Amino acid sequence: TDKNLGPAVMDKEQYIKQVLDEHLLDETTYTQLTEEEANNQRHNIKQTIKDFVNNKRKQNKITKDAAKFILRRLETDTNEAKFYWAPKVHKTPLKLRPVVQCCG
Repeated sequence: TDKNLGPAVMDKEQYIKQVLDEHLLDETTYTQLTEEEANNQRHNIKQTIKDFVNNKRKQNKITKDAAKFILRRLETDTNEAKFYWAPKVHKTPLKLRPVVQCCG
């Protein structure tokens, strides 16, 4: 739940409907990508990080070992961020807060 108020149980169909109605179907906020578009975005982000790390390495802003670690991690880490909604149980009517859970 939002505000760390503990676990919440919700009807799955209600949860999905609310997620779609309040968030994912809002085209001013979210854009649905094809698999190819998502892969291209992922590739572009990785390339941007590689360029940044290599640039900082050339400027001696990070160590060789740090650059090596980041670049290796970039190629081997397959953990994707998890996207879910936390119920705001303290609100009436019930609202959902989007959460992106990412480690690494």
